[in-house]
Amino acid sequence: MSNFLRAFFVFIGTVIGVGVFALPYISMQTGFSLLVFYLFVLGYIVFVIHKTFGEVALGTEGFLRLPGYVKLYLGGKISKLYSATVPFNFAGVLVLYIIIGGNFLYGFLSPYFGGSAFLYSIIFFVIGSVFVFFGIKSISLADLLFIVFLIVVTTLLLLKGLPYFDISNFAYLNPEKFVVPYGAVLFSLWGLSIVPELEDILGRDSKKITKVIKYGLLFSIFYYIFFTAVVFGISGEKTTQDAFSGLFAVMGDGFLRISLLLGFFNCFTSFLAIGLTFKKVFWYDFKLNKHVSFLISMGLPLVIFLLGIREFVNTLSIIGALFLGIDSIFVIWIYKRFCQKEGKKFPVYFYPLPSLFILGVALTLIYIH
Repeated sequence: MSNFLRAFFVFIGTVIGVGVFALPYISMQTGFSLLVFYLFVLGYIVFVIHKTFGEVALGTEGFLRLPGYVKLYLGGKISKLYSATVPFNFAGVLVLYIIIGGNFLYGFLSPYFGGSAFLYSIIFFVIGSVFVFFGIKSISLADLLFIVFLIVVTTLLLLKGLPYFDISNFAYLNPEKFVVPYGAVLFSLWGLSIVPELEDILGRDSKKITKVIKYGLLFSIFYYIFFTAVVFGISGEKTTQDAFSGLFAVMGDGFLRISLLLGFFNCFTSFLAIGLTFKKVFWYDFKLNKHVSFLISMGLPLVIFLLGIREFVNTLSIIGALFLGIDSIFVIWIYKRFCQKEGKKFPVYFYPLPSLFILGVALTLIYIH
């Protein structure tokens, strides 16, 4: 496999994750056409942010991640301010996996063993925490296999669900919920954390890195449209927050249980990867004891979940709008300092973007509240 293809699969393996399962439900709330609009508009903005971050990474010596660039270009005080948001960002994402992973496990096992979705979420968390404690890593190949299997399952679902497919579902549009897709779509398109890895794979070839980001986002957008069209076209108003469960009401059992199992394994491998990274943030960056780092990294998302944060789509929307909006603003701020350092002109089209991200946060929080 060429380095370009390897970088491409690594990128889409990062972008396509748990967010895909929320999109059919959002389509049911707002309308399929509005979701597609958001995918392309935010897709372009996300491309600009990722490309910009890649330019900073290539123009700066050393292998850093966003917190490192914040400290380097914006100073220690700003770095401490940004660092305060990082634990809640990680914890919020882990809560998403606890919610949706538990739902998949519930849908797959409850017909045989009974129990509530809450119980299966706790089981999911406990098993995942054991793996994180011992440092057992998920296999990166699993992310690629998940994408392949998800495409296959979606195609089979379309073929099996054709008798139930109702094109009139796509005529629905609810302008009153115009803001609903914002945070979830932003979350679903985000792959900023992997951009420095692209440099490691492709070297300092800015054109190839830009191509990987562009084609990776386009692939993700078109797959999201395909997946959403299939699930929403079949389940319509019965579409659920985890995408697959609502299909049981329309199509019955069969291979849908395999889909739930597939969703569970994707959530589980992602939970391990993010959980291990979260533990290392406290262990390596904050210089805490290994076991204390584990307790904080696993304890914080558990506490948030037990406090009653159980709404998958709302939680995903808040994380996307708030924390990824913050990341975007910091990337723009860093890039401005980078341009000053390099003697380059800072593009004028960046100036309104922070205000748009702040507006997105405000509208999302107002709507969810």
